[in-house]
Amino acid sequence: MRPLRLPVLLLVAVGLSGCFWQEKSDVLQGYVEGDFLDVGAEETGRLVALDVRRGDAVTAGAELFRIDDTDARAARAEAEARLAQAKAQLADLEKGRRKEELDVLQAQHDEIEASLEYARREYQRYRTLHEASVVSDANAENAEERLKTLQSRLASMAAQIDVAKLAARPDAIKAAQDAVDAASQAVARIDARIARLTGAAPMAGSVQDTYYEPGEVVPAGRAVVSVLPPENLKVRFFVPQDRLAEAALGGAVSVSCDGCAAPIPAKITFISDSAEFTPPVIYSVHARQKLVYMVEAHPDDTAGLNVGQPVDVRFAP
Repeated sequence: MRPLRLPVLLLVAVGLSGCFWQEKSDVLQGYVEGDFLDVGAEETGRLVALDVRRGDAVTAGAELFRIDDTDARAARAEAEARLAQAKAQLADLEKGRRKEELDVLQAQHDEIEASLEYARREYQRYRTLHEASVVSDANAENAEERLKTLQSRLASMAAQIDVAKLAARPDAIKAAQDAVDAASQAVARIDARIARLTGAAPMAGSVQDTYYEPGEVVPAGRAVVSVLPPENLKVRFFVPQDRLAEAALGGAVSVSCDGCAAPIPAKITFISDSAEFTPPVIYSVHARQKLVYMVEAHPDDTAGLNVGQPVDVRFAP
């Protein structure tokens, strides 16, 4: 028997290929994919603690790692001291004079008040004697003048005491309050920096990988820990172009896998606009049957699903 020529072999291969792609099946092939959360350092620094390892389950907000924050904490202590000083200055302006200063003014007030009482009695005595023509007009006028002088001094001292009890001028208090606010903001900024030096899990999930060990310097923006939340698992499968009409956003599919007790319901969340696995040939009828489109669906339950696991997908009836 003569061997088949090359063109005949090509025709047979093309014919078999066409039969393969024309074979109909409700099952679509896919695999499990995940959207990983890479938690990294926002500042360059030395990694001083790594609190998790691969496979660890973490809760939202759990501490994953810590970058050296010695300088930041020293800056915070300095900022706290400036804040305490600003608060003390504000309180001093709001309270007025110290008690000791007020006591001195009050003692002067009491002394003038005592002198005034004596001057009032002297004035009454000289007035009586003047009416009896015992003393001259000059003596009576001098007593009256001393009485009026002491009355003025007493009123002035009382006003000084009232002023001393008042707080500082409003503009001075406003400036002191602004200084307190600025110092508070400085402390808050440093607290935020310290928080950024501590990596926390943004969501609950499992640790998939760690990229640095304690003692190594982590560049700013580089991931230190990779976390995969269960809700970030998704199924990625491929739909032939002649069945693309069956896929719709929000549409239901069922996912089966080795080890799954029952098919898992899922909803389509993404449909690619671009064809994949396109052969570099002219689009014949058989070539068009080789075009597939990537579709993603999020399962209702991710128990038993793992990244990279192959799955079978069927459109819900």
